[in-house]
Amino acid sequence: MQLAHLLRSHEGMSWSLAQKKAWKTYKLIRKMADDQATFTYIKSDATPRIARGSMQGIRTPLFRSPSGYVIRYYDLGVKGTRSFHISRLV
Repeated sequence: MQLAHLLRSHEGMSWSLAQKKAWKTYKLIRKMADDQATFTYIKSDATPRIARGSMQGIRTPLFRSPSGYVIRYYDLGVKGTRSFHISRLV
């Protein structure tokens, strides 16, 4: 999996954790592309956030920012676009 290799080299994850995060990311993006998904990630202030999102209006859900790989999604709860680092997906 290409994403697992990128996570391992750029985020410094172990191979096992990189594969788990890559697979979880892939499944989440596929689910949000088809419908809506409920998922949890850790916010930057170290608190968990339970989100319900979709890919409504999002062209590139996965992109590389200067600080790492990020998932962008449309949050159905707040009716706006949000993003989080892949490494923070629970």
